[in-house]
Amino acid sequence: MASQLPPFPSNQPFVHLNSPTLNRLLSPDRLIPHLITFLPTFAPSIIYVPRLGYTLPSPSLSTTSTSTSTSSSSSPSPSPNSLSLKTCYSTNPSFPYFSVGMVTQFSSNPSFLPPLPGMHYVVSLFHSPTGVPLASLDGRSLAYLRVIAVSGLASFLLSLPTSQTLLFIGSGENAHLVTAHRIARPSINCIIVYNPNFSKAHDFARELSSREPDCSTVIFDYAKDLDQAIGMADIVCCAAYSRTTNVPIVKGKLLKPGAHLDLVGSFTYEMKQ
Repeated sequence: MASQLPPFPSNQPFVHLNSPTLNRLLSPDRLIPHLITFLPTFAPSIIYVPRLGYTLPSPSLSTTSTSTSTSSSSSPSPSPNSLSLKTCYSTNPSFPYFSVGMVTQFSSNPSFLPPLPGMHYVVSLFHSPTGVPLASLDGRSLAYLRVIAVSGLASFLLSLPTSQTLLFIGSGENAHLVTAHRIARPSINCIIVYNPNFSKAHDFARELSSREPDCSTVIFDYAKDLDQAIGMADIVCCAAYSRTTNVPIVKGKLLKPGAHLDLVGSFTYEMKQ
């Protein structure tokens, strides 16, 4: 006897969610409150499979060699191209999905004319009971939105509810991190921007004052003395890393008691923040 088909989540066809669509659907003001309520319920049922990595041959290495020598002891140089697979799935029947993230790294792409990004990232979403593919998502945008949401979630859980001053260290491309902290802590009424390039810091502070919602009672400024600004801040968000060996950007001893430190972007020991 044939088994009854498990309930299917939707009759909609397979869809692709590109960057503009994801940013519209998963804006920080929606995503952060969702994670605050969603994670306590579903996080215990989410299983992450260890990442798999593969080296991909370079096209130049795939050409047939005309040499007949078989005694050479030299080995081909390792290919800079790689594929990584990241998989997770839910064991909760009310959340019947699993996903596979596929990341390619091709170091020669920026040298092409026109240049291509060195990294490409796609996430595929499936229905757990049937394995039916449901959607593909722009992985770069999804990863960026995740970083923003996790920063906001951490601020909600770890920063003081009375936090008023936010110090942001970085550039305008990470402006949504400021939004994330303001969503987590509506009490923030002073935002200070620091960048070694004071002109960029000044311009970014002005940009924030014009784009941030409900900012009529918020002071936007930029700092020239980073150490002094660190001592003033209730929340320090650093989305940059030091290019000087063993010299961090944020000196922990300068943080005021109870301050929350949010470090974003570093993934190696050398990338001091």
